[in-house]
Formats: sequence, C-alpha cells, structure tokens
Amino acid sequence: MSTSPIDGGSDTPNLPAIQKLLGPFKISAIQFWLRARKLPYSAVGRDEIAKRVFESVDKKKLTYSDLVDGLIGIEESKSKTVHLVRVADDKHFASKVDKQLADLKTPLAASRTLATVQSTTPKLIYAINNAKQFRMKWGETQTSVKLDKKTFEPVKVSMPVIFVFVLDKSTGVGQLRYEAPQMIHSHKVDGEIRQQAYFDFYKEKCENMTGLAFEPLDLRERLKELLLKQPPVVVPVTMSTIGEDEQTVVYGSRTPADPRTLKDFKSAMTKDAQPRTFEKAPLRWQHQMTNYKLYRNLWCSIDGAAGTVFFDADCTEDEVDYVISETIQ
Repeated sequence: MSTSPIDGGSDTPNLPAIQKLLGPFKISAIQFWLRARKLPYSAVGRDEIAKRVFESVDKKKLTYSDLVDGLIGIEESKSKTVHLVRVADDKHFASKVDKQLADLKTPLAASRTLATVQSTTPKLIYAINNAKQFRMKWGETQTSVKLDKKTFEPVKVSMPVIFVFVLDKSTGVGQLRYEAPQMIHSHKVDGEIRQQAYFDFYKEKCENMTGLAFEPLDLRERLKELLLKQPPVVVPVTMSTIGEDEQTVVYGSRTPADPRTLKDFKSAMTKDAQPRTFEKAPLRWQHQMTNYKLYRNLWCSIDGAAGTVFFDADCTEDEVDYVISETIQ
C-alpha cells in the first residue's frame, strides 16, 4: 500500500493517513460534501466514512488535493456566524489594501491551508491577496467546560476556534466568519473575559490589516424580498417585522406550517399600505427552488438589521457561498 502525502510519500494516501486527516471533522459534514460530488457517502461511524473517502481517492474518483480543499472549505464554513460588512466611504479601497499589506510586510500565501491550532492567543494561519479578493484565516484555542458523564464533574476541554475574513475587492463587501466563542479565552476587558471583546478583536484586526473601515451591511430589504418572493425559495420558521408604529411583531408557527400562511400575517400585510421592515428570520432554503444549486434543504438564520447570517455545523463551503451571494444581491 502506498504512503500518504501527509508523510511525504506518493500521491495516494493510505487509510490511516485519511483517518488522521478526517479526524477533526464531523462525519455529517464530510457526508454532505461527498454527496454534493455524487460520491459514496453512506457510513456508520468514523472508520467507515474514512474507508469511503479512501476508496474514492484510491479509485481516482477523488484527488487528494480536492479532498484537502474540501476539508478546508468545511473548516472555513461550518458553525459560523457571518457578519456581512462593506467598506465605508473609500472609492480606491482595493489599491489601499495592497499598499497596507505591503507596508505591514504581511506574509502572503499562494493557497489556503488547513489550520493547525495550538496557541491560546490568536495566530495568523494564512493571508492571500489577489485581484479578486483578500482572504485570511486565524486560529486560537479556547476552553469549554463539559460534564463528565461518569463522575458528573466539570472538565475543561481545549477547542480550536477558527476565524475567516473574505473581502471582495470589486464590491467592497466583506465576510467576517466567526465561530461561537467558548467560556474561557484570551479576549478580555479590564481583565475579565468578554464575548464582545472576541468579536471586536477580529473586526479590528481586519480593519488594521486592510487599512479600511467597515460598517454592517443592512440586509432588511433583501430579507423582505426573500421572504415575499413567489414562488417561495425560503420557508421561515418565525419572522419579525417592524410596522409604521415602530412596533416589532413576531409571526411564528408551532407546527410545520409557513408563518406567511397565518391569517394575522396576511391581514397585517394587506392592511398596512406602507412598506414593512423585516428584521429577523430563521429560514429553510428549498433546494428544488434554487435549480438544485443547493443539493439539500438548508437551514440558516438572518438578522437583517445586524447584517449577520448564522449557519449550522454541517454546512459546506458551496452552500455558504450560495446563500451569501443570494443574501447580498
């Protein structure tokens, strides 16, 4: 059996190398990625999914490079809340980014890499700058506290936390992709751990490295378009609107019914001649209504005023890219 590229051998990895490579990733995320590429994905347990992947690589249905790229995409997309921002008042921002990176002597990479996260303080994993976009990834370890199922005692667990920034250099729209902060981390205010300090640190890092200022992208008008589009592309679980009286009204259903079919929602939309502002909605994108650009129904949650889109733990990069592109149209 051939040796793994991980170990500096031939181009075909062995099964143990595949198992090691897949170790940090959820089985379900790997399965969704394989399914999107029409490769065998059914498996029970981590060993079996590794065999599926190994067989696809061994039979030349999947290259090792494609596998690594796929895992990078999962790492940079799963469990993320994406804060969408735009460049504030700077017409020549693309050249400004290039100059700022040069002035800072930022080491630039030719391609993306998987994260190796060992530091409790933020470390730059890579930065890539080209004519289309500036992209960078940071990593740090944070600590969560879990309950030991045998002793019922709290146990500290070190967890890697990944942050990704993507700036479209033609539109000025940026994506700050955050993972949820854990209980214990290095971001503090007056010596005390603060979640907001974690979010602020990376936003400031993005502004400092690009030399730009960013402001949140208001998604309320686009959310309204998505929610009212016919035939429907998304199905909301709940949805909130702000009427002319500035009062927030939340529409929801405890059943699988679409809140837009509720009598009070229909009545409110009919009686209110003024445009309503749509604030928040957890959504299910219907894959058949996207011309199968999404290969499955996909859940996310959009906060229009904050300019954020939350994705679940199993998202692939293709899914996140599609939803973001539709959200910022």
